[in-house]
Amino acid sequence: MHRLYGTYLLYLVEETLRKTETPLSIKEISERIVRLDSPREQYNLQERVRRALGVLEAHQPIIKQMHRISTNVYSFKYQIHQHEQLY
Repeated sequence: MHRLYGTYLLYLVEETLRKTETPLSIKEISERIVRLDSPREQYNLQERVRRALGVLEAHQPIIKQMHRISTNVYSFKYQIHQHEQLY
């Protein structure tokens, strides 16, 4: 069983974004953290990652990019702004 909640999840999301040069979607971030057996558990992790990104957006310089999938469907990808990282 994985304990992926709270500040530890914030740390994992931030480290995942720091390690990559390309923007990642919520699904890609959660799959890079851990791949769970049940689709429902993976979805719940994605929801927790979404909340963690909301917290990080308030405190970190995160770039949120919107990508159009079809006419009315959009996907967001996230990346840490490399030049303004706070340590």
